[in-house]
Amino acid sequence: MICEAHLPSFILTFGLLILSFSRADTESSGEENGIFNDCEDRHCADIYIRKSDGIMDFHFKHSFKDTDNRTNLYLKLPPSLHYFNFDNITCILNVRDQLNCSWNITGLPKNAQYSAYVVQDNSTHQLNCFHIVANEAVECHGHFALECMVVKVNVSTPTHWYIVWKEILKENIVKLDPPNNINISNRSNELEINWTLPVGENLSENTICYMYELQINDEVVPLSKGQLSYIKKDIDLTRKYAIKMRVIQTTVCSGTIYWSDWSNVQEVGPFEKVYNVNPWVIIAFVLPMLLLSFLLICKCQRLTEKLFPPIPSPSVNVNKLLEKDDFCQHVTHSCMGYDKVTTVYGIEERNG
Repeated sequence: MICEAHLPSFILTFGLLILSFSRADTESSGEENGIFNDCEDRHCADIYIRKSDGIMDFHFKHSFKDTDNRTNLYLKLPPSLHYFNFDNITCILNVRDQLNCSWNITGLPKNAQYSAYVVQDNSTHQLNCFHIVANEAVECHGHFALECMVVKVNVSTPTHWYIVWKEILKENIVKLDPPNNINISNRSNELEINWTLPVGENLSENTICYMYELQINDEVVPLSKGQLSYIKKDIDLTRKYAIKMRVIQTTVCSGTIYWSDWSNVQEVGPFEKVYNVNPWVIIAFVLPMLLLSFLLICKCQRLTEKLFPPIPSPSVNVNKLLEKDDFCQHVTHSCMGYDKVTTVYGIEERNG
């Protein structure tokens, strides 16, 4: 018989004992049903093998942390599934809480069937999965706003049922939208680029939480955490510049490793006109002009020779004669011998 003085403490102890057994049973049954109640390390796998009667029989649960027991895992799985684990599953969450999980199926059994679920708070939600033939991948989509969740991927073959569990935190898989608030202006010979913080629900307004990357033409410009402007100096005013950006949350505020996609390309410039002349146009214009000039020069030279012919120079003998002092006397005496002119008349004889 229990003393009345100890009755309250006995009732309290008995109640706590019943509660602990009840909680243990709930956690045990929850794990057997594939439902996890916390976000501790849940990187593990369940393996079922089909028995001779066609029923899938549970074999064992494998933790991927247990590297020593991996050999046992390989013995229970076909070789094509040996290297499929939680690392093969990539999950990304955008700012609108759209979850996208995907994995590559290269080398996996051709007849395998795939499905995926999100498990959280004793509830299971199926994702919509699609087989992307071109990329040899499976993509699954769903809408979730959970800070902590476990993704369950089923790989089903005629002989095995392989279940891979992956625990994920929302802050580690968030991928921001591409920046769309970029302002670009030209100031003298500088290019000034400004942008603002991302806008979205549950996004921090602290600048230190974001880091941007800027690409100008083919040059990638690294920026500091919290930087919201950049000035490119000594630009070529006759050149066109193509600018795009992307952003990621820093480790100060998030554990994500995913950069956003690149923003749409914005083009500025040239700020001064450049006159580009086709070299063939130059050749086609200049060459005829050169030929015409050459012909004109040749023709003008001939015309000048006709209008102003050169004065012939006397021969050497004439020059010597002109240089003599008695040239005039010699000419006079020579000419005087011919003063008399003899006229001779001819008579034409005619026969009878």
